[in-house]
Amino acid sequence: MEKTATVPTVSSSASRTHGLDTITQSRPSTEISENTPAQISQHTSSLSLRSGHSESTPRELEAAEGKTRDELATAAKQRDDLDPELVTWDTPDSQENPRNWSKRHRWSVTVLVSSYTFLSPLASSMIAPALPLLSRDFKVTSSVRESLMLSSFVLAYAIGPLVLAPLTEMFGRRVVLQTTNVMFIAFNLGCGASQNAAQMTVLRFFAGLGGSAPQAVGGGTIADLFEPGERGSAMGLYSLAPLLGPAIGPMIGGWIVQELGQWRWIFWVSSMYGGLTALIGLFLLPETYAPEILKRKARKLRKETGNQKLRTAFEKQDASSWHAKLRQNMVRPFVLLTTQPIIQVFSIYLAIICE
Repeated sequence: MEKTATVPTVSSSASRTHGLDTITQSRPSTEISENTPAQISQHTSSLSLRSGHSESTPRELEAAEGKTRDELATAAKQRDDLDPELVTWDTPDSQENPRNWSKRHRWSVTVLVSSYTFLSPLASSMIAPALPLLSRDFKVTSSVRESLMLSSFVLAYAIGPLVLAPLTEMFGRRVVLQTTNVMFIAFNLGCGASQNAAQMTVLRFFAGLGGSAPQAVGGGTIADLFEPGERGSAMGLYSLAPLLGPAIGPMIGGWIVQELGQWRWIFWVSSMYGGLTALIGLFLLPETYAPEILKRKARKLRKETGNQKLRTAFEKQDASSWHAKLRQNMVRPFVLLTTQPIIQVFSIYLAIICE
């Protein structure tokens, strides 16, 4: 007569109520014969009590944090303990995650961000053919002052990214890109109305400050949308924009000066292009920064459930004020420059070839 052993197993099902999971358990029994070879493996799983979310997986963590595989494995082990207040993606294939958007959607965003990136270098170089007219109208005789009207725009490229790049990690990509584009349009229109060389130089600097944002955050936006192995083509398109701008800008500026005989239309035309880009972005440019998307989700869940303890992994890890974050992110480039040999070598190399 065969003896049988009864092994209890646990199956869990979760039903969502007001964004929280209700766990129900049942305990059926399974009979296994001693005379029949069987391997019994124990499966342990953490039942997720997160707010309307399933257990974090390596794919989720990679999409949200952009870490390496080894770091993902370590992070997964550290999150084995249940955290009922942790907000993450609903599923690994959640459409809230920008990397899970359709290919067409991701590429449309890539083209739009590349358009933002194309605008600033275009505007910076369009004025070059008009410098003799500007010098004549503003009675500028110094070649240094004449060059400063042209180069003050690009000078802002060295300052803007130090502030704007950290801001995108605190407030998201979309709001920074749209705000700085409006800033560019406003000061670029001011350039068109300038009455002297000093006004032109100062307004060009602030227009360049607004135009520097796509240069600083465009690459991060591509990383938000694509897995590392998929970024080659997208980065190729994005990198083409700042190369085409300075090449096409002088041709357009020269045609405007030749056909219209005055330089102010250079700024009107570039502002029109900036306004069209801003209008399209207002409707078609979504937020792509995963931590910001999750923070908005947590904010919505806190409002719906009344649970003020709901937080994302990013909020739990860094609860400092935005002033402290901004200061930390502004100091970081200088820390990297002074402590990382690879950055020092490339900085010297770029300084030599761009001289």
